[in-house]
Amino acid sequence: MPTTAPPLTGELHVEHSSPARGLSAEQYVYEIGSYHYNWHTALEVLVVVTGRIEVCVAGTATTYEPGDVIVINANEGHATLATQPRSTVMCLHVSADYLSSFTDDGAVPHFDCRSTAATRPQPGFARLRTLLARMMIDAHRTGPGADAAWESRLLDVVAVLFNHFPPTKAEPNAPEPGSAENNRALRRAVDYVDGSFRERVTLDRLAKHVGFSPGYLSQVFPQQVGLTFSEYLTRVRLRQAVRDLGETDHLIAQVAADAGFPDVKAFNTAFRRTFGRTPSAYRQLLTADTAAADSVFHKRYVSRSDEDVSRVLRAWSVSTQELVDDDAPCETAARLARSSPVDEALELTRALAARLQQIVEDDER
Repeated sequence: MPTTAPPLTGELHVEHSSPARGLSAEQYVYEIGSYHYNWHTALEVLVVVTGRIEVCVAGTATTYEPGDVIVINANEGHATLATQPRSTVMCLHVSADYLSSFTDDGAVPHFDCRSTAATRPQPGFARLRTLLARMMIDAHRTGPGADAAWESRLLDVVAVLFNHFPPTKAEPNAPEPGSAENNRALRRAVDYVDGSFRERVTLDRLAKHVGFSPGYLSQVFPQQVGLTFSEYLTRVRLRQAVRDLGETDHLIAQVAADAGFPDVKAFNTAFRRTFGRTPSAYRQLLTADTAAADSVFHKRYVSRSDEDVSRVLRAWSVSTQELVDDDAPCETAARLARSSPVDEALELTRALAARLQQIVEDDER
């Protein structure tokens, strides 16, 4: 039976799980600070709500503004940075297993879905904003009906991605799990890298630690982790380095050494290849506002009482764009799951008020 964990009191956050369908999803709104470099097997959909942010993927940094939609595919290393005070985003994570259940070969789909100022109004992006806003607004509701409504809209999100942004390539899904002994050994390998990345970690040393030959470890590590040993080690070191760049005033050489890089040149090369700029240039972008957001990063989500965010979500939730594609597989379910006429009337009133307020603010500028 699907379960939706009660959202944290007063916050825009929900976790949804349906083991029978291989579904694990999480949605929330939070404030962006400095780079927090990470990667995961889940697909991530970001929608900028307020402010302006920079998103860095595969060494390319791109600026996004309110209404922009960005999909981060499974295992893509990425980082976000606020380039304007009070920058917030709505985020949805969907498990790779759930997405791969919709492909013929069981591969995890790879979507090319990132809006620009020119493409932002297009139907695909508009539908994603509307669906995600409705999901977030209704996330506080509980019970089987609420679970069905939330999951039906999630199905529509998946349908929009497939219909409007057909996968450009497919990444092979994770292979069948190996023996329990191998899995435990790989877990030890990952734990060893996580705990020893500041030291001189080599493939030979890691293989000896877990009891594998270097050749065998180099083969099974990417199959189970999704990255080669060297890629994983570099990402762990970069994750520590970006934290130190924002939280300390250490010299670049000290940051590089503390993160485990053999020298400054290796650090600069890896940083530029990943983030598209040098560590020094990145540090110059940091402000008091990003530091303030960092102090509460992932410790709290945006409150439901935040009127700036709520006004935007309400406006998106009653978009004139149809919520569902004509050939979406769950169109009937979505229509049945819509709010009552009274709720829809209230949402429309709020959206109109929000639009009038926006017009007034624009005139004042």
